[in-house]
Amino acid sequence: MNGPLTEAEIGFSHIIRRLRSSNQLLSRATIVPFAEVKFPQVATDYDALIQGWQTKGLVQGSLELFELTLTGESFVEKVCQQYSYHATFYNGFYRLASTSPAHGLFCERVYGKNLCQHGMADMEQLQILCDELQIRPGMSVLDFGCGDGRISEYISDATGAFFCGIDIAGEAIALAQSRTCNKRDRLLFTYADLELASDVLPTKTFDRLFAIDSLSFVRDQLAVVKIFLEVLRPTGKMGLFYFSRDPVEAGETVLGTILNNLHVIYTTCDFSKQNRLHWKLKKQILLELKPLFDQEGSQFLYKNRLAECDGWEHSRRYLYIINR
Repeated sequence: MNGPLTEAEIGFSHIIRRLRSSNQLLSRATIVPFAEVKFPQVATDYDALIQGWQTKGLVQGSLELFELTLTGESFVEKVCQQYSYHATFYNGFYRLASTSPAHGLFCERVYGKNLCQHGMADMEQLQILCDELQIRPGMSVLDFGCGDGRISEYISDATGAFFCGIDIAGEAIALAQSRTCNKRDRLLFTYADLELASDVLPTKTFDRLFAIDSLSFVRDQLAVVKIFLEVLRPTGKMGLFYFSRDPVEAGETVLGTILNNLHVIYTTCDFSKQNRLHWKLKKQILLELKPLFDQEGSQFLYKNRLAECDGWEHSRRYLYIINR
């Protein structure tokens, strides 16, 4: 790869890789709808991307239907290895959501407060998390997958605890750092990928740790859970919101199986029913607010949030509480 890649090229590579993994054709008809939900710049720049990649010898065919050359296959694999799919998406999401009044109103009406949420925990569930973890002034708390840090900031403001938020989305971290620059005495946000640098966090550092619907995004959940246990102090507590596409009990999810195999004792709260109601409300509010999203040109945010709402009728979601 010669020179820096554009966000569109990175997103384009990830879409191609995912379509090929499911044996789908590479075409305008398959790529643009995908891009409109995940990587909007790809949809905007589609024609220019194809033409540019044709010139570089990466693809062959037409604007409507094409395939990778051998050079293109190698290029796509290198891009996808170097740039995280999830980090690329969330960088774009938080950049746009942070300045969108329509998305802010959507969060207020769905979650109860605009904390730029992209998970599923509303204000009632956040309060349950705080009650279970008993976060108090002076405690040290790790927020894994903090996004742009607004949830950490909210809980820190309410409790007086010191928060360290980590995320693989560098632009989201930059937004958090900029917004909270006058609260550095109790808010620290930093880019970190625990799968690439497992020793980035010192051991036995945190009194409390939580992850809100973020653990499912990591490739090696066992390795990350082990890091969680290592960085938690001996008297610490951990709260993990965890989503499963399959209709399984808490002990049978991937996380439940990991905790059982590690002989970690935990309790759970089942939010599956509330989650299904959450998605219904989310869809209702989005449809009501569509004119506002359209007016400000935020079709990507609208389509992305709408895509979350269907197909999860049999899924399960739990909050795992772990005491050291």
